[in-house]
Amino acid sequence: MQSNGSNVINIEADEQQVRIDFRYSNRHGFGGWVRMNPKCFIRPAGTDLHLNLVEAIGIPLAPKKLIFRTQRLLHYYTLIFPPLDPHITEIDIIEDSEDAQSFNFYNIPLSLLPMSLTHSKNTVLKKIEHIAVELKAISKQPKSYSDELARLDEPLTELSEFLKLEKEEVAIFCIGLFLSIHSEQFCLAELRSFSHFTTFDFFLVKKTVKSLVKEGWLTKGAPGHHSREKLFSVPQKHMEALYNNACPLITKKEMDVYVATDDLNNLFRAHGDDELETEELLGLIAEYEEEYPTIQPFQLAKDLNLGTTEKLLLYYLVSKTALGVEVIQTERMVAVLFTSPAEKRKINSLLLHKTSVLFTENYIEFVNADFQTDTKLKITKQQLPKLFGEAPCFLSQDVDFTNGIYKLIKYEAIAEKTLFYNDSEQQAIASVKAFLKAENYPAIIKRLEENKMRPGLTILLHGYPGTGKTETIYQLARQTQRHILLVNISEIRDKYVGESEKRLKAVFETYKNSRKQFEQTPILLFNESDALIGRRINVESSVDQMNNAMQNILLQELEDFTGILMATTNLTANLDKAFERRFLYKIKYNKPSISAKVAIWRSQLPNLSNADAQALSEAFDFSGGQIENISRKLFLDTLLHGTTCSLADTLRCCEEELLAQEQGKKIGYHIH
Repeated sequence: MQSNGSNVINIEADEQQVRIDFRYSNRHGFGGWVRMNPKCFIRPAGTDLHLNLVEAIGIPLAPKKLIFRTQRLLHYYTLIFPPLDPHITEIDIIEDSEDAQSFNFYNIPLSLLPMSLTHSKNTVLKKIEHIAVELKAISKQPKSYSDELARLDEPLTELSEFLKLEKEEVAIFCIGLFLSIHSEQFCLAELRSFSHFTTFDFFLVKKTVKSLVKEGWLTKGAPGHHSREKLFSVPQKHMEALYNNACPLITKKEMDVYVATDDLNNLFRAHGDDELETEELLGLIAEYEEEYPTIQPFQLAKDLNLGTTEKLLLYYLVSKTALGVEVIQTERMVAVLFTSPAEKRKINSLLLHKTSVLFTENYIEFVNADFQTDTKLKITKQQLPKLFGEAPCFLSQDVDFTNGIYKLIKYEAIAEKTLFYNDSEQQAIASVKAFLKAENYPAIIKRLEENKMRPGLTILLHGYPGTGKTETIYQLARQTQRHILLVNISEIRDKYVGESEKRLKAVFETYKNSRKQFEQTPILLFNESDALIGRRINVESSVDQMNNAMQNILLQELEDFTGILMATTNLTANLDKAFERRFLYKIKYNKPSISAKVAIWRSQLPNLSNADAQALSEAFDFSGGQIENISRKLFLDTLLHGTTCSLADTLRCCEEELLAQEQGKKIGYHIH
């Protein structure tokens, strides 16, 4: 249950007090602030009895503010109130009922809190929650990591033997699972805010998190939108095992040269985008070398006794070659790998004089002559088997069009999904589907050409987010048996002059090749293409110049396009008029009608009655994507608590989905 960024995560009521723990989501990043109204109170639900705030822990009272001096996303605080009558089952928590910026919670059951492990019938999860709650900071005073481990030695030892982890790992895993359940993912800053371990202790905590990731107990994702910190989570299969009182089965990541080079490519990309410091990059590579010494590139680097500069050179070439990029621009490679002038001088000297054993043993070569006349580098053809095995898969005759810029999605891999549309959308999509059918498409293209019209079928799906634009394209591809070449627009953009334009041209060249490869003309998909088809702007910087140059290239490609191109966007108000003319079909997606929402609710929650689905559809102005999110949250609740989700649970998830949006209308019936 969430209101204006604050989320109730735990309530403890006894004869002395009512203690309520909150998690605040800082959506404003650096400079955001939070404070508590000193007139905050609780009351038995539906009554006028006020129990005023006694103490606020971790949050200042107005007019004072807690200002976030970092990009921290989550902050935990606690409010203390006088004790309640033991017969009370539900309460309201009111900060200021007349202030839209304040939080106000109604009808919160004291017997069952959402997203809490406490009431699960599962013994293991209860023990994990006990440790996490014990480790949670109750004040700003830093805590000693070692003292806390000693204090909780008995429960930690018990779980350590069950999970086959060190006690230090158990402690951090318990916190990680607790945070994952409440917010799906967490970063190190949130872990620190939760625990308040001392600064020096936190070095050990970071090391433990790293160990848990390496062993497969935690997964690591990309940085969040408001922070450059890496996000971590507990895999759902681990949660399911723990729910069943079983120790999760940890399987080590299957590593081969292709998985390793893909990981290396991600590291190099992060380093080139300044998301990874050089020391951190080298440290992560050293971990790979130590853990997987028999992977061919790592084995070769050891056999040749390569230095750091030569290793980076080899690994970069190998990672790009594995993606199908056989020829590397040395200027870009140097810019991605090396940051200091001294490092750049060293690699340039190595390339100029070919002093590395990689040259003398004929592992790498310049495409033409040498570094003085050519800046293109590649791995020699005769050494490819030594680096990738006897039959490198990227050299297969079955061309794989997937790389960092575009991804091939085969129609056989697309799962069938039923979509519900408004009438106007349904008619337009039916027309497009008819054109794409194998028995119709060739004849339509022939008639266009005979009438001196452009033979390309260009379609723009635009409108409200979460209404199924992208999924529509996937389902059309599956139904008409057409593969999709999905363009990663973020990877087209590059900070080096002229590189973005080259990549965009390469996308269309690749699509032309893919048409020759497949029996059915594939679909070229520009998903979330707002940045490419928005209005052109006056040039005030090199970035503006690059954007306009890319748009001019795209306009020309659309003018001469042959094939099937589909694009999606949420921001049609900013659509450049020149692009508007070049899309043959423009299908607008509105929010689903009441009847469409009823069908979506029933498809996502089959146990929902028609009356309840109708009431939910009228009460909440959700898109299909939002309704799907709610069904997934309810599924997770069922998994964690071992209970069947009620209508009250559905309403609670609806309120959470609203987040900072305007509060939805109340449903016209009372929930007991």
